[in-house]
Amino acid sequence: MSHKSLAAILNISDPKALSDLQQRYPGLAADFTPTREFGARGEADEPGTATDADTNATRDFVIASLGPLREQYDRLLQDIRIKASRANLIKRVGAIVALVSGAVAAWASLYLSEGHVAAISATVGSVGSGCSLLADQVIRTESGTLIASPEKQAEYVGMRVEIEKFAQLMARPRGVVEPGALSAAMDRLDELARELIRARFA
Repeated sequence: MSHKSLAAILNISDPKALSDLQQRYPGLAADFTPTREFGARGEADEPGTATDADTNATRDFVIASLGPLREQYDRLLQDIRIKASRANLIKRVGAIVALVSGAVAAWASLYLSEGHVAAISATVGSVGSGCSLLADQVIRTESGTLIASPEKQAEYVGMRVEIEKFAQLMARPRGVVEPGALSAAMDRLDELARELIRARFA
């Protein structure tokens, strides 16, 4: 049941909540650890019937993780909006440069030597190319992961919506949600946490 990505997000945003879970369920503490403790609960890692402790632990882990996931995804989407806005501004500058480059070249040909005209045209062209390259870098993380393209932005918005759906699921009274649904929810939330880590912290 180890979900180290989800545990990592909880540890970043609310380490006390993670510590409380480890104390509340000492037999399952290894499952609430950002780095998997290999060898722990060797037989329990095999598929089997979920115990009440497993079900309660899963439910409490999911509930504790929803707030941090919401917060971190909201921050990610805000970062993406800022990056996308900057990239669009840079692209507009590049488009303006490309638009006026022809007029600049024509003006230069009237008053300057052929060598100067070529130099000016090359400079203007390099500015336009530089804007395109810079805009592409702005929408990426420091590690090069693309996060602020329109497609990726829509993908992350969809993930944020998923988190809200899981929050609605977990708002139901204890015992209503089947153990299998709880386990599936935690698996998916761990995947969402992994994507979040790649986008914000990698």
